[in-house]
Amino acid sequence: MNDMNKFFSALLFFSLCCWSFYPDGAGAANSYYISPVAFIVNSPSQETLSFAMEKSVDYKSFTLENPARLVIDFPQGVYRGEKRREMEQSRFITAVRSAHHLQPIAKARIVIDLQPGKKVQHQLFFDKGKKALQLVLIGEEMKPVAAKEEAIQALEEKEIAEQQAISAEPGTVQKKEQIVEAQMAEDLSVTIYSISFEGSRAGEEKIRFRLNGFYPPGIMTREDTLPEVVCNFADAALAEDIERQIITGGNLVQRITVEKTEAGVQVVLELTEGKDFDLQQIFFRDGNLFVLVVREFAQSSK
Repeated sequence: MNDMNKFFSALLFFSLCCWSFYPDGAGAANSYYISPVAFIVNSPSQETLSFAMEKSVDYKSFTLENPARLVIDFPQGVYRGEKRREMEQSRFITAVRSAHHLQPIAKARIVIDLQPGKKVQHQLFFDKGKKALQLVLIGEEMKPVAAKEEAIQALEEKEIAEQQAISAEPGTVQKKEQIVEAQMAEDLSVTIYSISFEGSRAGEEKIRFRLNGFYPPGIMTREDTLPEVVCNFADAALAEDIERQIITGGNLVQRITVEKTEAGVQVVLELTEGKDFDLQQIFFRDGNLFVLVVREFAQSSK
């Protein structure tokens, strides 16, 4: 009988250990999820990393040198993003890395690798309205840009120039904006003027949302029958001539479905089955342009 009790005690202990060390943190009563990082270009000298989560939480941050890094620890947190994300669009960051630690306490650790030789100040705060931890990076000195940075600047200028060119066409976007704003200004603050798709030879595809202000959507992924990316714009209005279904003909994004809901506007991207994807969010404040970049995520072979 004693041997049997010892057996069940050992089995119970083993089960509790498995529960406590479950990799996605589901076993912890106080655990919470952290959404994949969103990247926003505020200006040539300022960028923001945004980590959305369901509630305000305690966190700890510190910096390390050689190489320069900024570290953020989230006790009991579970980060839903990839383990390493290269930040090609950033002037100040080379990569965002993540890991989960169990000792001495369970926590999610986010490491932001900074560009070598860059003098960058940072501000870290929790935005209660957006339910997101915001990391704002500010360049102390704007030196002549290197080749990579020139490419980034050219991309920003191209995006803004394209939007200005569209706005300059008589009787099109400007007129539409005035009509929509007049109809929606009383009760809605978010307006989507256009949604467009762009393929690329570089193996990435972009969905562009032209808005009336800085209103990045909440983003989640789901896999019912096909993999999908869902963009939720809370309390948003749609311009009347936006197509409700866009057949893209892309290699990664097959179809875009736009739906007006009670909560706002929901945009669903239907992705190609059997592929792994990397999502990047960029907001160009100068043109009120939100760009969602979809890339195929290539697993490294050993």
